Amino acid sequence: MARVLIATDDARLMANVEAAVVARGHESVEAIDGQDAIGRVLADAPDMAFLDAGLTVFNGLEACEALRAHPDVPRNLPIILLSDVRIETRQLENAGVTELFPKQFASVDIEDLLVRFLTPDRSDM
Repeated sequence: MARVLIATDDARLMANVEAAVVARGHESVEAIDGQDAIGRVLADAPDMAFLDAGLTVFNGLEACEALRAHPDVPRNLPIILLSDVRIETRQLENAGVTELFPKQFASVDIEDLLVRFLTPDRSDM
């Protein structure tokens, strides 16, 4: 069982992502803003993180960048940015986002992400 951080202030989005995480047998950890997300990653050491691009305090890109810069955060932590707005590839790369994923998704798509990034061998990252 893996631990997955879900950071969003959108109750519907939280419920949808959490349902997929729990359906795959994983534990979910919740955060409601970018600052909370950073703190939860440091305190709970999740195996994967979903950050809403529209987070408050620090947006998803800023939170991702802060996590990537922190020495206690594993460099291979998959950080998925949830957004329905187009974000330039350069911005995603500069922040250290692993993958951009739409907020409007099918549960099978999120389950594919969980399988892809939570398998024991993540050497392709």
